[in-house]
Amino acid sequence: MAIKIELELTDEMLEILTKDLLKKGGKKIIDAVAKIAIDDKKKDIVSINYSMKEVARITNKNIRTIGKHIEKDLLTASRVGGQLLITETNLKKYINGNNQ
Repeated sequence: MAIKIELELTDEMLEILTKDLLKKGGKKIIDAVAKIAIDDKKKDIVSINYSMKEVARITNKNIRTIGKHIEKDLLTASRVGGQLLITETNLKKYINGNNQ
């Protein structure tokens, strides 16, 4: 599973994040980002993306079928660094709208 993080941080928020990470040492960065998001009441800053292989496993379909469905615009994917990724939102739309 790939996780894409998009942030718009003020200098103050960045300083808090940095201090928090340094204090906690081994703490995962996603925990610190989530804490800031909750503290600042921001929504949807973390989106989950799935590879074609993961979508094939989740939907119980062959990876070639997933590729064909992307080509036919039955499933929306984005190319990131040479890999096609499907957002969680697009996966849900695909599952709900595709009964094959």
